[in-house]
Amino acid sequence: RTQLDAAVTRATEFERRDVREMWRVPVIGSRLAGSRLAGGSVTARPAGRSASGGPGGLPEHVQTFRSKAKEWQGYDAYARISMAMGINQLLQAVSSFAARVLISEERATWPAVAVLTLLGTCSWLVLRLDLDISPGMLRVAAVLVMCPPVLISLG
Repeated sequence: RTQLDAAVTRATEFERRDVREMWRVPVIGSRLAGSRLAGGSVTARPAGRSASGGPGGLPEHVQTFRSKAKEWQGYDAYARISMAMGINQLLQAVSSFAARVLISEERATWPAVAVLTLLGTCSWLVLRLDLDISPGMLRVAAVLVMCPPVLISLG
């Protein structure tokens, strides 16, 4: 409880801080604190000591998080793959809708091709960024992702 109370920043304390401290990115800010980019000198922490001074190299809450994250790793992978496939399907649905509107109703073929190419590229990038697959499978995925938009614009 005392650690939580010490971590809380009150509004008056926040207003007295430097502007750079208010708008810092927590992870980057802590890594740059002793670097030359932040205006300080680069100093190494002694081995076996954490930022809080405890043994083991890491604060206790980080060690607890890492041990619990290992238990949830399978669920995390399943969630990432499910979200990637869901986003992929959403982009394919938007591609089909955009093709119908632009080609059938507006008679705008080149804008349709541009939109379909953009959405297909976004779909492929989601697969590339979220899934760890080989370069050969990425090429197959690119062909499969671009097939529906190409077939729609040709048809």
